Amino acid sequence: MRSRNQFIISTAVFGLVILIIASSVIVTNQQLAQIEKQQQISGNIESGSDKLNTLSSQYFLYQQTQQLTLWNSNSASILGNISNLSPNNFEQKTLVKNISDDLARLNSSFINLVSFLETAPRNVSVRVLPEFQNDWNLTVTAHQTFGLDAFKLSDYLRTQADQLRQTNLVLVIALSGVFGAFFILSYLITYRRTLKTISDLQKGIKIIGSGNLDYSIQTKKKDEIAELSKAFNQMATDLKTVTASKADLEKEIVGRKKAEEAIRESELRLRFHAQNTPLAVVEWDSNFVVTRWAGEAEKMFGWNDSETIGNPIMDLHMIYEPDIHIVEKTMNRLTSGETKVVSSNRNITKDGRMIYCTWYNSVLLDDNGKMVSVFSFVEDNTAKVKAEEALKENNRNLELLVEERSKQLKDSERLAAIGATASMVGHDIRNPLQAITSDVYLLKEELKGMPEGEEKSSAEESLEGIEKNVDYINKIVADLQDFARPLNPRVEEVNLKLIIEDLLAKNMLPENVKVTVRVEAAAEKVMVDFTFISRIMYNLVNNAGQAMPKGGKLTIHAYKEANDVLITVKDTGVGIPEKVKDKLFAPMFTTKSKGQGFGLAVIKRLTEALGGKVTFESQEGKGTTFTVRLPPPRS
Repeated sequence: MRSRNQFIISTAVFGLVILIIASSVIVTNQQLAQIEKQQQISGNIESGSDKLNTLSSQYFLYQQTQQLTLWNSNSASILGNISNLSPNNFEQKTLVKNISDDLARLNSSFINLVSFLETAPRNVSVRVLPEFQNDWNLTVTAHQTFGLDAFKLSDYLRTQADQLRQTNLVLVIALSGVFGAFFILSYLITYRRTLKTISDLQKGIKIIGSGNLDYSIQTKKKDEIAELSKAFNQMATDLKTVTASKADLEKEIVGRKKAEEAIRESELRLRFHAQNTPLAVVEWDSNFVVTRWAGEAEKMFGWNDSETIGNPIMDLHMIYEPDIHIVEKTMNRLTSGETKVVSSNRNITKDGRMIYCTWYNSVLLDDNGKMVSVFSFVEDNTAKVKAEEALKENNRNLELLVEERSKQLKDSERLAAIGATASMVGHDIRNPLQAITSDVYLLKEELKGMPEGEEKSSAEESLEGIEKNVDYINKIVADLQDFARPLNPRVEEVNLKLIIEDLLAKNMLPENVKVTVRVEAAAEKVMVDFTFISRIMYNLVNNAGQAMPKGGKLTIHAYKEANDVLITVKDTGVGIPEKVKDKLFAPMFTTKSKGQGFGLAVIKRLTEALGGKVTFESQEGKGTTFTVRLPPPRS
């Protein structure tokens, strides 16, 4: 088979394989994008579940119209997110249907609870009424089921996304391997095979030229060089029939003319192949003077044949100086009797570029074994060398990428495990906490009717301590969930002043802390996620209170600067030591005797999710000021 045909076939086969792998990469990327979109929607549903849970508890405690309005708004938003889900298999469809059914049951049970509380008699404790207990238990169960099913969907989509990422990585590695195999196979088929055939042809020509007309050049392959071999074999056969008689001489002359024509034709064929070979063809005599400059020589090196033929090859200064010793060693080998010498040297082109070349040198010797000329095929390996270097670099980068992605995957798996644990534990903890909150509220109501005395004061103190511990447990669960789960903020208009007032009304600060709040009119209403800004403010105020164990002054100031809203929370507490300032926002880092070290990390994560930034200034012994900068939402 001709070299050209082999090259075309190999190129077509590798091209098809590369196309298949590349198409697979595109398909997996599209699937991954769709799954990630579903993950975002699922995260919104899971976040909405927690918000409904909080709103139901707030309504039970305060029974305000604001909680009902927020409940309906969030329920409608969750329903819209459910309708935007596009399940693509039976398991996803089942999970989506379960979530939709859970939301319907939750709405129904909450409506029943609201109706009961609105019509319940005020002279009787609703806590002891069986109707209330039934409606409340149904609502708690519906909350738990809805939150758990929303978590199952998020976890299922997260698993699908991880599998697609791993598949995509394997396809990319396979694509790199196919490219490498294609370069190697092309080199073996196109160059090495052609050079071996030409070398055999040169050996045969030398033997026939020495007078051995019985020698036949072997033509095992059917390619362009084989045609030249057949022409030389025919010439040798014709020469054998020459005789010394006149008639034979005439025949010999005719035969010689035919032989000369055959030689000329062979020379033309050889010249044609030399001119059209993908290699440079250089021939030089025993004095290293160039006698032939053909093929890709001019294109490869920049000099034309009129500039090179008749000139010593070293006068062209085409050898890269650090490689001159390689060329000198090659010339010594050629002049010392070696007939084939291959020389890993670098050459300089006419325009000053450096190229990587391999010289395949074949020596023509006379009868005394002295060098007559050297016929060289020069292969420009610059592209191959650069491709190999690029491939090595890509492999190094790929190894680093795989190592980095593996680390990221481990970190993601660790955070996912934290998130999953937080979600499951959160659902399991918050349900009894809701019951405790309800009991505390009802007990407080019952205490109002008791006469003043030591027992009543003691009971009120105990209930107050229970409320603070419940708030602390709620904060731990909320911090864990906010840090580990995907954040998909839902921007809406929020009254910052009301949020701060509601926060301070919960008596979360000691009595020896004096609070000053100033929310300027331009900063009163902001476009943010209600839950995010509530959690940010809660954690900042809570940290400030803990920083002033002996009392002090807390100043909250919200104002507008250009288009941004800035919120500063300043305390006169113990301050932050210089040596821990760099680690302050790191997760699970804390300087306090209790706490998990997620509070400030959650503040940073929630603020950045809103497109903002949180900074601080602190002086040990004089206090700390945290500043939250919130830019306007992106359109």
